[in-house]
Amino acid sequence: MALSPYFWLGLLVVLLTTFGTGYYTGSKHTRNSIEADQLHAQLEAEDAAEEQAEKDNVTAQVFEKEREVIRTVYIKVKERVDENIDKNTGYSECGLDDDGLRIYNENPRNKTDSTGKFNPAMP
Repeated sequence: MALSPYFWLGLLVVLLTTFGTGYYTGSKHTRNSIEADQLHAQLEAEDAAEEQAEKDNVTAQVFEKEREVIRTVYIKVKERVDENIDKNTGYSECGLDDDGLRIYNENPRNKTDSTGKFNPAMP
């Protein structure tokens, strides 16, 4: 009976069916695993993008608040300067006398300003 061709043929059919079913099931589970990994990666990327968008929004809000403060201070200072110029009409008549011109010409041109940086426009 062990040498019967029908036995070997039946055994071959059973083995092929078993391995074929296992191969099909394994490939199906592999596809499902790959799709699950892709979905997981996509969800992580979406979460990271949302967190970055929230951080960018907070940064933009802080920037706009600081910009508004600077704008408010600038407007107040500009108004005070305009009022001061309107009150003191002599500002347009600025000039140097002989002593002032002598002091201006004696200052070296490579002088640094109060920040310690070279300022060529500073007298």
